[in-house]
Amino acid sequence: IAGFAQRETEAVVNPTVGSSFVSIDEAYEFYNIYSWESGFGVRYGSSSMDSHGTKCIQQFVCACE
Repeated sequence: IAGFAQRETEAVVNPTVGSSFVSIDEAYEFYNIYSWESGFGVRYGSSSMDSHGTKCIQQFVCACE
């Protein structure tokens, strides 16, 4: 989202392989913007915790999934 002004397409956001985010909330917002721009919605899917009880994986899925 921070690079919006430097975009090379009409799309607000363009997901790419290897994207990283500061937080799960930031990742969700990114994919939520992308999904609505592309004509679908997203929601939180399954998640996994590491041995310390910290969420280490969070899936985002199509809202119809």
